[in-house]
Amino acid sequence: MPDTRAYERSGAVSRVTARKVVDIRGQRAERKRQEILRAGLKVFSEKGFRAATMDDIALELEATKGLLYHHFNTKDDLLRAILAENILAGGIDLLVADVRKRPMREALVTVVRTVLGTMAQQRELIRFLHAHTLLSTKGAELVYSSVIDRLHQGLVSLVDGWRQQRAIRSDVDTKAVARAISDCLLMYLLSIQTFGPTHDLGPRYGEQLVELMLHGLVPTAREKKRSRRRPATKRKPRR
Repeated sequence: MPDTRAYERSGAVSRVTARKVVDIRGQRAERKRQEILRAGLKVFSEKGFRAATMDDIALELEATKGLLYHHFNTKDDLLRAILAENILAGGIDLLVADVRKRPMREALVTVVRTVLGTMAQQRELIRFLHAHTLLSTKGAELVYSSVIDRLHQGLVSLVDGWRQQRAIRSDVDTKAVARAISDCLLMYLLSIQTFGPTHDLGPRYGEQLVELMLHGLVPTAREKKRSRRRPATKRKPRR
C-alpha cells in the first residue's frame, strides 16, 4: 500500500514552498513599487507634474514604461500614491495620537521638532508640494487635502483639546492657530530649500515658535516686576 503520510508531507511542503514563492514575489513587487514612487517624486519635483511624463520616470528608474503601467494606470494615479503614502502624511495621525495626553508645551515642542525633522528628510516632497500647488490649479486641491490639510486637521484636534481642558483661552480660534503653526513650519522649510542652509536656525527655531505661541512677545507681570527691581546702571560722568 502507498504511504499516504509521505504524500501528505510532500503536499504540505509544496504548499509551504508555494506560499514562500508568493511572498518573495510580493516583496519584490512592493520594492519595485516603492522605487517607482521615489523616481516619480524626483522627476515631479524637478520638472513639475504637468511637464513630467511617464517616459521621464522610466528613464530615471532605468526601466521600461511597461513596468510603470503594470503598477500605475496613469500619471495621476502615481501622484495620488506619492501623496497618500509619504512619511509626512502617514505619520501625522500617529504623532497627534502620541502627544495628545502630554502637557501642552511638551506636546507642541514634540510636534514641531518631529514635523520639521520629517520635512527635512522629505525635501523633494516639500519642494514638489509648493511648486505643484503654485503651478497646477487642478492638482492644488489634491496636494492640499492629501498632506497640508492633514497636518492642519491634526493640529486643530490638538488645540481644540487644550481649549476644552481650559489650558488655553476659550476665545482662541483653533483653526486659525493650527493654520499659523502649519504655515510657519512649511514656509520655514521652504526658505531653507530656497536660500540654503544659512537660513537654518536649528532647534532654536522650533523652541522660539512654541514660546511665541504660548507666551507671545509681551513680558509677563512677573518679568516686568523683576525688571523694575533691577538697580539702574550708573552713567559715567562726562569729562
